[in-house]
Amino acid sequence: ENIVYAADRPAALRTEMRDALMAPTFLYRGLLQGEGATETVTPVDEFELAERLSYFLWGSMPDAPLIDQAAEGALRQNLAATTDRLIEAPAFGGFVEDFADQWWALSQMDVIARRQVPLAEALKSQPIEFLHYLLVGNRPLLELIDARVTFANPLIARYYPDDRTQIAAYRKPKGIELEIIPLTRIALNNTPERGGLLTMPGILTMNRGPILRGVWMLERILGVHLPEPPPNVPAVEPSPPGENLTFRERFARHRDQPSCAVCHDEIDPLGFAMGAYDDSGNFRPGSEVDASGQLPSGETFETFDELKGLLLTTQREPIIRNMVERTLSYALCRRLELTDRAVVDSITEEAVNDPDFGWRDLIHRVVQSLPFQHIYRTAPDHELEN
Repeated sequence: ENIVYAADRPAALRTEMRDALMAPTFLYRGLLQGEGATETVTPVDEFELAERLSYFLWGSMPDAPLIDQAAEGALRQNLAATTDRLIEAPAFGGFVEDFADQWWALSQMDVIARRQVPLAEALKSQPIEFLHYLLVGNRPLLELIDARVTFANPLIARYYPDDRTQIAAYRKPKGIELEIIPLTRIALNNTPERGGLLTMPGILTMNRGPILRGVWMLERILGVHLPEPPPNVPAVEPSPPGENLTFRERFARHRDQPSCAVCHDEIDPLGFAMGAYDDSGNFRPGSEVDASGQLPSGETFETFDELKGLLLTTQREPIIRNMVERTLSYALCRRLELTDRAVVDSITEEAVNDPDFGWRDLIHRVVQSLPFQHIYRTAPDHELEN
């Protein structure tokens, strides 16, 4: 009854191949490690660890040296050195690009490409190159918020007028219609208004207006999860006849509803603090913009520079916690759960208390963490019911 005749073998092989490719143990990493008692924490084997490490930092399967280490049972004892090797390899650039895109929603800049592809590429590449510099150089975590280094090319040199001499002049070759121009690392010696991620022109351009900028900063930098806005919110009314109100003054009337104020008390101070930067990311020195505000924690500020000072001091812990959560979640390819909280707390506490704790240090702590190196097995539903 179990004999498969030659004519039936192709169909049988297709069925077996289909079942194998659709099996959860093929589609989901770690399930082959799932045998044993439930409600236990078990280390993954070295091959699974090699796979987790490679897909985290390269977005691809392990290379031959990584597989060889796993086969020899030597990966765990050389984990730090192997992690550094992966960080310093060219393939690490793919991780940086994908991580930055997911974290900061950089795909929103793609609309600029409809008008000018090289400019859009420069604006989008700038935060990616900056993050790569922070990671490979193990720069302190909060240099993301304020740094004296950035990356630029002639297409965005106008945003750095007093430092643009560091950018090599560019002349488009004959016969070339469009060309992507590499970015150059420059020191911000004379452009203090541009330090860090928040004031990069691409970030400002994709978040036009104070509300989008405030929401982006809350969610992407401070890690605050905002609820969906209430339905049927009307547009901001124009100034009444005889009055010349600023957008901030008109918006203050618009957001009087208590259901709106709950979120806007957090959003508005951050967004309006960046009023000196227009919708194209240009800095308007001397502009008479009311950038003052008060954070929900009570601290007040008059300018964006004062807000940045608060982000680097009193808001240091939530910003670093968000960095830890984003990195760990990306490494695990899943949302974080209650069981991950102890790891997040531990890494956050270490980073907050050490001003020199760097981006490469963060990668190492994630790779060494329990959820990255272990499987937590839970009982099936029918067992829990018993």
